[in-house]
Amino acid sequence: KHGGALGLKYLLLVRREAVLAAGLLSDCLPVLQMALEGEDDDVRGVAAEALTPLAQTLVQDPAWRATAGSALLSLSWATLLTLDDLTASTSAVMDLVAAMYTHMASAMPVVAADGKGEVGMVELVRRLYPFFRHNMHSVRRSVLRIIANLLRLPDSAATGNAWLTTVLPEVMHLLFLNLMLERRPDALAASHVLWASLLAAAPVAALSAAAASQLRNFFSAIATPPGHPLDPAVLEGPGEVPPSVAA
Repeated sequence: KHGGALGLKYLLLVRREAVLAAGLLSDCLPVLQMALEGEDDDVRGVAAEALTPLAQTLVQDPAWRATAGSALLSLSWATLLTLDDLTASTSAVMDLVAAMYTHMASAMPVVAADGKGEVGMVELVRRLYPFFRHNMHSVRRSVLRIIANLLRLPDSAATGNAWLTTVLPEVMHLLFLNLMLERRPDALAASHVLWASLLAAAPVAALSAAAASQLRNFFSAIATPPGHPLDPAVLEGPGEVPPSVAA
């Protein structure tokens, strides 16, 4: 399985246009989706890497968007629930989700794993919390890309980013930790950009409430002398999933 997934990965990287022109995508997708939802972590990672070059086609081409594209997006979000700091496929799966949202022109529904209804945006965003301070900086950067793209989607803007009001205190807390703890310049810069985007997109009332609930922790963290441990309450914040703090 691993060898077959690798073969498809390199074929799609080198000859993606030829595969699309020959109409072979319908043959490749079921195999890669099966590998993505399998239990073998190495195979899952290679499948995600093979699917990433197809992200633009799957979310923009009307022939694929509502069928294979929607199914792959739902599967990718479901896969996040099985990942942690130790799974080798985490970076590849996060890159796949980020790539799909980067090329997405309008929001796409995410179907629950049991097929019963759609998963709300609030739940999806909360699935990203454990990855904010992941050990791999590529994963941390992908989280920022996903949320930034969720904010810019026209469907989200049209509804006033209603989901953002619910998760705003939690995302602000996690982003603030990034601004204090992140050492990689690209991830730190992305954190600054996303912070500015949050301030611009959030309703004023929600932003005021979120800031009021967080300012004490923010000031406590800023006032901590160098070399002293941070107050544990600052690290836990208001989120449902306390982040692991990676140096």
